[in-house]
Amino acid sequence: MGFIRFVLATRHPSSGVNDGFFGVAYKLRDDPSVHVKDRESLKQALAWFDEHLPKPKRFNRSKSKGYYRRNTKGIAWFRDTATDCVAKMHQIKNVIEANGYHVATIKETRVGYIVYEDAFQVVAETEAREKTLFPNEASNYQFGGQFAAVAGVVLDRAREKGIGPRPARGMVCPNTAAVMR
Repeated sequence: MGFIRFVLATRHPSSGVNDGFFGVAYKLRDDPSVHVKDRESLKQALAWFDEHLPKPKRFNRSKSKGYYRRNTKGIAWFRDTATDCVAKMHQIKNVIEANGYHVATIKETRVGYIVYEDAFQVVAETEAREKTLFPNEASNYQFGGQFAAVAGVVLDRAREKGIGPRPARGMVCPNTAAVMR
């Protein structure tokens, strides 16, 4: 059995792994500057998930009282057998990418300690060795340097067109060695 996750280049502060993209999808859905067709597509896809995908009850393995208030470490993954969910995620991915975000797909067979599961998804506390497609130190990961180089080119082209995310002023772009002014 395999698991699939759609991620952005940003890292979640609690778990340290790449953020999923539902937050960006909701933000774009509600943004009046986004094309009406894209907003409608996101609205329909997100409504489909609200109706068809169970909401996980747990995001950590704590069994104590107040587990729901604890810092969550659980990461949601789709089962590779949840073909309808994965197809909808690709639909959302296309809209998000058309609006200047880069989305990567991670496929794994082992995702860590599973704290919640249903027919479509699992929530797992990740193992220390979890792979990421957007490493901070690309040389520490197999294929990371190649991916970082390609991602750098894509981001540079998006910035040239005025649609990509811009680094903070004075920040060195690791893929291009350029300093943003």
